[in-house]
Amino acid sequence: MNTTSRNLLATAVLSVAAIAAQAATGISVTAAQESAVHPGMTQAEVRAAIGQPERVFHFASEAGATWRYTAPQMADGAASFTVDFGRDGRVASVSEQTDEID
Repeated sequence: MNTTSRNLLATAVLSVAAIAAQAATGISVTAAQESAVHPGMTQAEVRAAIGQPERVFHFASEAGATWRYTAPQMADGAASFTVDFGRDGRVASVSEQTDEID
């Protein structure tokens, strides 16, 4: 393996490690991580894909928990990425809301 190939491989490995570390902390998620979450996934699958949520809500009007993540990649403010779970503990819906900063 030549030097260029080794450098590219090292860069790829570090990028994946950084994304995995970020997901594990539950601090924020990237757009790519958001797109990995889809209806039908279990809570364990969501946690493995994007990490621990920043906040967990249990609304009386909802059948299951709502997990909230921060997606700070927005230029005009932070975005909240939410994952709503059904009574069966599987993803029922996902959404993103921009919290504009004045």
